[in-house]
Amino acid sequence: MNSYTHKAIASLHTILGAKRSGDAWAMLCVLLLLGASALHAQPTVLRKGDAAIVGVNANDSCPDGASGQDVISFVFFRDIKPGTIFTLTDNGYHLSSNKWNNTEGLIQFTNTGPTIPRGTLLTFRFPGTSASLPTFITPLGNTDQWAFTSLNGGNAFNMAANGDQLYMFGEGQWTVGANAGLHATWQGEILYAFNTKQQWIAPSGTGNNRAQNSDLHPDVDPCYHMNPSSGTTGFMLYTGSLTSTDQGEWIKRIAEPTNWTSYSDCSEYRTSFNNKYSGVYTFLITDLQVSMSASASSICAGNPVTLTLNLPSGSYDVQITEQIGDSISLHNRNNISNGHTISFTPNATAEYSLSYILNTDDGCPLYVELDQATLIVNVTTSPATSMLQLKRLCVGDEEQLPVVLDADGNPVVGTWTYEPATVTSIDTDNVAHTGTANHPIPVEYVFTPNDACLSTTTLPVIVAPLPDPNNDGIPATILRTDLENGYEMCAGVPFSLPLTELQQLLAHYDVILTGPSGQNINLTAEYTTPAEQVNLANALIPFAETGIWQAEVFYENDCPYPPESSTQCNGVPYPSFPCSQVFDIHLTVYSPGGTEDQQVVCSTEPIIPKIDVIEWLSGSPLGVPTPGGTWSLYNENGVFIENLDANEPIQWPVQSETTLYYVRYTLPNAPSFCQFSEVGIFVVPGYAGEDDELSICSISEITADALFAALGGTPNTGGTWSPIIADVTIDDFDENGELVFTYTVNNTYQGVTCEDSATVTVTLGGLQIEETITQSGCGEDNGTISLVVSGGEGPYTYAWVNAQNVSIGTSQSISNLAPGSYTVTVTDSNNCSSTETYTITEEPLEVEFTPPTQSVFCVSNTPVALPAGFNPNITGTWYLGEVAPENIVTEISLATAGVFTYTFVPNDDCVVPQTFPFTVTVNARPDTSEISASST
Repeated sequence: MNSYTHKAIASLHTILGAKRSGDAWAMLCVLLLLGASALHAQPTVLRKGDAAIVGVNANDSCPDGASGQDVISFVFFRDIKPGTIFTLTDNGYHLSSNKWNNTEGLIQFTNTGPTIPRGTLLTFRFPGTSASLPTFITPLGNTDQWAFTSLNGGNAFNMAANGDQLYMFGEGQWTVGANAGLHATWQGEILYAFNTKQQWIAPSGTGNNRAQNSDLHPDVDPCYHMNPSSGTTGFMLYTGSLTSTDQGEWIKRIAEPTNWTSYSDCSEYRTSFNNKYSGVYTFLITDLQVSMSASASSICAGNPVTLTLNLPSGSYDVQITEQIGDSISLHNRNNISNGHTISFTPNATAEYSLSYILNTDDGCPLYVELDQATLIVNVTTSPATSMLQLKRLCVGDEEQLPVVLDADGNPVVGTWTYEPATVTSIDTDNVAHTGTANHPIPVEYVFTPNDACLSTTTLPVIVAPLPDPNNDGIPATILRTDLENGYEMCAGVPFSLPLTELQQLLAHYDVILTGPSGQNINLTAEYTTPAEQVNLANALIPFAETGIWQAEVFYENDCPYPPESSTQCNGVPYPSFPCSQVFDIHLTVYSPGGTEDQQVVCSTEPIIPKIDVIEWLSGSPLGVPTPGGTWSLYNENGVFIENLDANEPIQWPVQSETTLYYVRYTLPNAPSFCQFSEVGIFVVPGYAGEDDELSICSISEITADALFAALGGTPNTGGTWSPIIADVTIDDFDENGELVFTYTVNNTYQGVTCEDSATVTVTLGGLQIEETITQSGCGEDNGTISLVVSGGEGPYTYAWVNAQNVSIGTSQSISNLAPGSYTVTVTDSNNCSSTETYTITEEPLEVEFTPPTQSVFCVSNTPVALPAGFNPNITGTWYLGEVAPENIVTEISLATAGVFTYTFVPNDDCVVPQTFPFTVTVNARPDTSEISASST
């Protein structure tokens, strides 16, 4: 049975197009683009050349179809976006009346799903009955992708195999008309037309005959209709080349009748379809490289912009759309070739796009969606450059002049002016400002762009003087003799920085200390009263290193002291900003410095040594500090626990709750405030025990206590078992009688998660007992029971009792057993036991019947005794005929001739119940009453 199995795959989501050189056929058309975002947000507007029929089965009478159903296959050369609408109809068109038949099917399709990539093969089945809508066959396999609407009063869509036509419409308006017949009209785009007959000629006569055999609508271009048949057939398929090419070549291929094959029935059509389009199929469509470029992307208002059209080889009629705001202007150009330029003079930012390209040779417009054929030209109506921020400098600073940007953030070329000189290079110019005055120095630079669209801009600069506490033009300095001679401090304690000669300045100070290895420490303080130093008492300098430190002191004040007002100094506005001085500090640092820190570890997780006590004090693992110190461990109450080896990891104890410990480093021969430093460490439970095995006798023995005992050590009890112990059944064990329990501990403290897991493999120790039983003979006590035991763990012990619960033995097998029940309990070395009960019965005798030697008699008045029994001598009862009380006999009657069956039934309990038939024949004697003698 043939069936359709086609599905969609995403083809190259690229630009469609077609091109040929010289006098070759070429068709191109570009969709009017109003911006990429609008393009992708709107449904696809289908135009001529955007679709083609590739297969028509006018009577899908194959096994999975039905007589009267149609299967139509087609392809779109544009992406079919959500909301896209098209219409299919088998209506006939009446040329003389310019009307359509309103008694045929007219189905509108709406894509309600995602975008269908261009080139995707689409196939629909039409039921062929009134008010029935199509079924989607490929590529998505269901009708959820589409919504269907009957526009012609619910009339059936049904192609006639003996000649019919098919039209595909884009968006438009269908009017049914007042009366039935040729009264309908269509206003809109006709995308494609198809005819199963040889010609587009209506039969003779008038009226409604044109519903099946129609004229070709005059709006259909010659390139966008098809009648591939040389006669009339309802089974036609495109079987030409499927190699990748552009849209125009695809249209040309499909429009060529020799690329089509006609078939006599549905089966042939289906077979060819499946062979041609096996699996998932997409018509591969190459790109059309069409674009526009502009001489400038940004111009001044009133200046012309030149657009260059980049087209394939050939000559085209094109339309350029110019959109400024909501205003749209169309500019038509004829006989345009590649590289053609067009000039426009926009007064505001404009968007330009190619509306269409019309091939002048074939006259077939090909509408193509081209994102790259749209560009925006920015028009500057109010020339401007970036506003330059106020620049504040300190005396002696050298800074490069900034790069000026336009409104779009692009660099602007121009000239800097500063009286009395003109600065022409903005890349290398550094301007240094000096001065000792008590007041700020205002400076202004002016930038003039070379572009006439742009306006000039200025850079105001304020140069701050050095502090002049005496107001005598002599800047203050920082005396640092003490620091140069040496200064002692302890890592992590407050540090007072002596800054003399600044006591007259009410200012805010920031200090950046840079160590010998490049470490930076930021300090800050407010000076509020005259003093000999700026005390940075709240600033801790942790983890410092001995050597020469560089101190950069930033001081910031609104005005030299005393200020004239809150906003001005000597009439000049003075914004606040910091200036700085730099000096060296000869610093000796002792470690540790009393700094306390904390970190969180897991109860079984060692701290790995790291040779850097400074990093350790900031939260890193234990390390080796300056030699000579001692590492110790204390509990949370400060009680000494033990000394530590700094080169070895600390193995934390297993515990059930988070506990605080302190690790202390003591440095001898240091100032008292530098004698020791310690870190608090929170140890979080994270130990689940060690993997182990557990053997049990039954699942009732699986308890949390038993599993914890198997884990060993002291695992934390706040974890979880998997599987849950209470939910385990015998079915959870594998074929080897094993089940693995996993215990997981997962605790979190201050963002640190301690996780550990261990397993207990539980083996179900049930015993398997196989028995061999020999039954007791009839009347004899000679039964035996032999056992074979497996499972559990040997050696095994046995305990036998009889039906009276009296012990009869402890061996693996017992014998000399009389009929009755016997129970054994088997126990292994793990004290797992299993009890079984067996039954000994008497075995009845199998009796072989040996008939008496004489079974034929003559009629006689003397009866004959029946046999007494058999060997062995078995007693029983004889019956004449059937076994019934009234038929019991003890002798054979010979009074009557005939054949008689006697049945013997043993009555011995040791004999297997059965019957033995015995047949006796009694013959009549000769009748001599008629015999006489004579003589001659």
